Amino acid sequence: MFHFTLDIGGKSEEIAIPNSWGDLNWITYIEIEKVIAAEGSEDLEFLEVLTGISKDVISRMIPEHYNLLIGLASFYKDPLSIERIPDNIKQIDIGQETWEKLIHAQDEFKKVSKQGGVDLEALRGIVLIYTDEDLEEMELMLARGYADHFFAQFVKWSEDFRSLGDEPDDNEIAAGIDRIQNFGWFATLDTLSKGDPLKYDAMLQLPAISIYRKQQLDKELREYGERLQDYEEFTNKNEET
Repeated sequence: MFHFTLDIGGKSEEIAIPNSWGDLNWITYIEIEKVIAAEGSEDLEFLEVLTGISKDVISRMIPEHYNLLIGLASFYKDPLSIERIPDNIKQIDIGQETWEKLIHAQDEFKKVSKQGGVDLEALRGIVLIYTDEDLEEMELMLARGYADHFFAQFVKWSEDFRSLGDEPDDNEIAAGIDRIQNFGWFATLDTLSKGDPLKYDAMLQLPAISIYRKQQLDKELREYGERLQDYEEFTNKNEET
């Protein structure tokens, strides 16, 4: 931290200004990333979040002080050095964790996305689901290591599950299949439980990979049945001619 004495409203105040990645915490990092992602954002807004000094005060600084802030903030242009996460955390495999946890992680991510937040906000919730570790209580470089580790797995598993869905045909769309699709994971849970609510909890506690493999098998069997039917129809047609 760089300690800077500034005259604010006729009163001298000493302000600690981050001048390296190690000086930032997760909350400030999120707020800065929001500013950067916002359309039409300016240096004043970036410096306000980084330093805690209001835009009004920054805008009235003498050039020497303003340029000092810009220089201190230049570290943000450098890559964030990510700290290695502990081995016991690195060994956590989302696929081997319960399906219920993956569902909660997906819900957390969707909730933030609908609110117009950035992906980084959802990562805190995802990491809490799998580790009970709070990114807001960690040093930024370690927190980003946790976030990257779990986000990479989360994206992979989410995409794997998404790939198992069949595209509805025109008849299904016309019949309103979207009303069934709105149930999302619950429709899958009910199908795998054969409509028995008493089996829901047990199903949710299965490893995510078991649910994935079951759905993958079901998809392969459906497609095999369709190919077999097409082949038999083709064979019968040839025999008739």
